[in-house]
Amino acid sequence: MAVPSVETIKANSKAFIYKLEVMEYAMENATKGFLQDDKGSIFCLETRDADATRVLLARVLRTLSKESVLKQNLAEIFTDFSDFASMSHQQNNDWTKNFPNLLVCKVDRDGQLDEHFNILESWVNNVKAESKKIIFIVKNSKNLESIMMKIGMANFIKLKFTELWEQNEISMKSNPNICRNVNENQVRMNVQDLDNNEPATALDEDMKVNLDKRSSKKRSINGETKIHDADPSRAREINTRDFSGDTQLHVAAWSGKRELVKHLLARGAKMDIKDYYYGQTALHFAAERGHFEIAKILLKHGANVNATDKNIKTPLHASCKHPNANIAWMILELLLKFNAEIDKKCADGETSLHVASRHGHIEVINSLLQNGANIDAQDNAGKSPLYVATESNNPEVVSYLLQKGANIHIKYTLLNKTPLDVARDRNDTYITEIIEKHASLMKKPR
Repeated sequence: MAVPSVETIKANSKAFIYKLEVMEYAMENATKGFLQDDKGSIFCLETRDADATRVLLARVLRTLSKESVLKQNLAEIFTDFSDFASMSHQQNNDWTKNFPNLLVCKVDRDGQLDEHFNILESWVNNVKAESKKIIFIVKNSKNLESIMMKIGMANFIKLKFTELWEQNEISMKSNPNICRNVNENQVRMNVQDLDNNEPATALDEDMKVNLDKRSSKKRSINGETKIHDADPSRAREINTRDFSGDTQLHVAAWSGKRELVKHLLARGAKMDIKDYYYGQTALHFAAERGHFEIAKILLKHGANVNATDKNIKTPLHASCKHPNANIAWMILELLLKFNAEIDKKCADGETSLHVASRHGHIEVINSLLQNGANIDAQDNAGKSPLYVATESNNPEVVSYLLQKGANIHIKYTLLNKTPLDVARDRNDTYITEIIEKHASLMKKPR
């Protein structure tokens, strides 16, 4: 099939889907080889967007199951790592009997693998003994790679999906001829594949909702579609939801369309409606995306600054993980002016200071501490912000928190380890030296 022109793609708003198709092809080739290998092996997909990657992987595995490369019920494959690890704990030694031939685990945050090291080691031994396979979807593959080395898992395959995503991203403005640079043999631009005629399963529906939601938002950001994809007969209803629970205000806030946000609010848009998938409000979206002016408009119109999503995370949590520290700081300061609860804990027990410490934002951390954040707050596993900064390899944050009086003796309860212990376990000489130097200074008489 010939590669479609840029004009065709733009006219049909298929640029995002086109990109997915290119990457799906690359993933299918890599995954097929992995599944055909007769040895037990571990496959790692490193990605910034675990949900979108999971969507693609589900489609790839469905294709491979038709080719008899995969002989397993897809509904049994996908799980969150924490959920399956918990089940393994509960079933003790019986879990190995039900361990599938292929398991896809999404790891939501750094440190989860360390928390369940013993379980993970048992999994890998079972994989090697019975030629089974695990696919991990992670944000950072370094931790998993080091664990595999400790366990002695030689058959470990890593694909940095982040780079693959960026290399194939279509930008109409920066490179209008990009479509011509893609080998047409690598592209299957048949959009009908998205709506195949197979009977839908619960897994299929879940995957389709995720894919549709992501693609809808991406296309809206580029200004290539109407702001709302609902039935035109209902689009006039200002608070109409789409299939993912988003209102027009959600999508406008996500895509940074300030004037449209004002227009929607003037027409009576409700600000605290939560989407179905994440349970987030328009303010969550604005905070996460770093849209300062939109967040300010929403707050002035009475948006709930402490609204919580399905993971009990507030817009303050969302703001602290923005990749740009200055933008994160601006949003944070704004939310605090509107009385955001500074030590609010999410479902995992993390405060905004934990999030900022993980992402290395000194300016944000400083602002939180100046406004009274608890420097030694512990999450449900006993981790302090100092521990989180250490396991996330943020030496500047470690040093700064120590200067501000962080307690070096607080232990991560599951492994009974302090930040110094985890730095030594990781052979992180720089952070180890920072903590040891601080500890020695604390011992000296004043």
